[in-house]
Amino acid sequence: MSQQDQTVVVGPMAHTKMLLHACQNPYTQVHGALLGSFGSRPSGGGGPEVTITDAIPVFHSSPTKPLLDMALQLIEAHTTNSSSGGGGGVVGWYSANERLGDDDRPGQAALRVVGGIAAGLEGMGKAPPTHSEPVAVLVSNRGAVDVLGGDSNGVADLKVFGRDRVNRQQWIKMYATEHIKCSRKVVREVCSDADAPSIYDFEDHLDGGAENLATRDWLTNLVVTNLVRKSA
Repeated sequence: MSQQDQTVVVGPMAHTKMLLHACQNPYTQVHGALLGSFGSRPSGGGGPEVTITDAIPVFHSSPTKPLLDMALQLIEAHTTNSSSGGGGGVVGWYSANERLGDDDRPGQAALRVVGGIAAGLEGMGKAPPTHSEPVAVLVSNRGAVDVLGGDSNGVADLKVFGRDRVNRQQWIKMYATEHIKCSRKVVREVCSDADAPSIYDFEDHLDGGAENLATRDWLTNLVVTNLVRKSA
């Protein structure tokens, strides 16, 4: 069984936060962590499956290593704190490229980050089950425009990439659409609304100052989280 046989299930919380993050930063690249779990499909032969339950926005510019390391440490603490209500462990990384139409694959920064996530999981003894792997999700700028505009026949708004068969250090093998499962109902309801809530990333958190810490909670984005739960 190859890594392409892994099914990727994107929940409405993660899907909405990824698109909202990209839409609110239309002139820059965005990056964030994906939370969820690795397992096996309950049906269809019981093949590998990664379920993405939540997304944590991290950057709206090119990632720098010091801030990335700090953000990942905070995310790790968040996900291991049972009272935080986190969406599981880190199972991948998402990004959206800066230019409209630049949707072929994630940029080098995103590819390096997801490779580091995989190495980190293996180094901590948390390697995914056989044939499972962390994923790199690219938010397609053009696809997001189509989806939020109600065009169900438009370009897919999410593209998923896994470990290349030849170069195992590169996440450049794109998953076939039949291995990606998601629903766009909640995404359209939340992100297409003229009163769509603001979503904050780690950079916003750092730029906001001490007086805005409560409202710029990048780890949970409670306003968005609660709205998605109501719409689901």
